[in-house]
Amino acid sequence: MSEVNAIEILKKIYVFEDLNHEQLEKVAQLLKPVKAKEGKTIIKENTKGDDIFIILDGQVRVSRFINGKEEAITFLNPGDIFGEMAILGKQERSATVIAHTDLIMFKFKGKEFKSLLDSDINLGFFVYRKMAQTLAKRLKELDKRYHDILALVSMW
Repeated sequence: MSEVNAIEILKKIYVFEDLNHEQLEKVAQLLKPVKAKEGKTIIKENTKGDDIFIILDGQVRVSRFINGKEEAITFLNPGDIFGEMAILGKQERSATVIAHTDLIMFKFKGKEFKSLLDSDINLGFFVYRKMAQTLAKRLKELDKRYHDILALVSMW
């Protein structure tokens, strides 16, 4: 995939929509297109890793395994980013991400991406802000699900 095509795709991704052309070029240089077949584990919870992914086509299932049983937390779709928590701290992966359908994605090496964000203050500000907004939205959705479950349990 050419850098020009990558830039056009990045412009449509929420996390990168505030970046100018020069900043998008810097990000595009770090991208690697990857594919995954349905059922492939992309990220495994409780493991180390710093790869970050952007879904271009397909869907992933974000899950936790409780007593050996998969519990789906959410589904992510084209335009969504995952694995981004790896650059926000050195903790292990918090969930498993599985290809729910065949996937086409962009992949970043987290260390390289973080280095870019930290070296370009403006670019870093825009991307970190959008990542924080994305994580806050996901947390709000999980909080709502948690309270819905509590309401159901309290009825028993």
